[in-house]
Amino acid sequence: MGIDAPLTLREDRYADRYLHRYGAMSLKLSSIRKLAERGLQIASLLESHGILVFEVFPTATAKILGFYSRPKRRMLEYFREADFEIERVRNEHEVDAIIAAYTVYLHRMGRTRVIDGVIIPKEKGKD
Repeated sequence: MGIDAPLTLREDRYADRYLHRYGAMSLKLSSIRKLAERGLQIASLLESHGILVFEVFPTATAKILGFYSRPKRRMLEYFREADFEIERVRNEHEVDAIIAAYTVYLHRMGRTRVIDGVIIPKEKGKD
């Protein structure tokens, strides 16, 4: 399962500096720190039930794969073009959840890399 939240409280991690180019924010911000705390609680609960959890950043996935867009719902076209119909998406959070799940799918297919604990798609021409 992919969680769109930092799964650490380390403020000095390389992932945040690297992913800043895709819009990631620092754990030094109190709102991001609270997001990380919630993410860690959810990850702990899921892992206690035997569910493998990955930290993902859907915005990076969309930007790396070239389908990032505002409004976010427009990004669902990427999946429709692949004959993967997604129905009844109610808000931007659900769009992020779909992209998070897709990132984990790519990871299972060996098409990602890990940046300091965060799963992102491989960039074209980079392994």
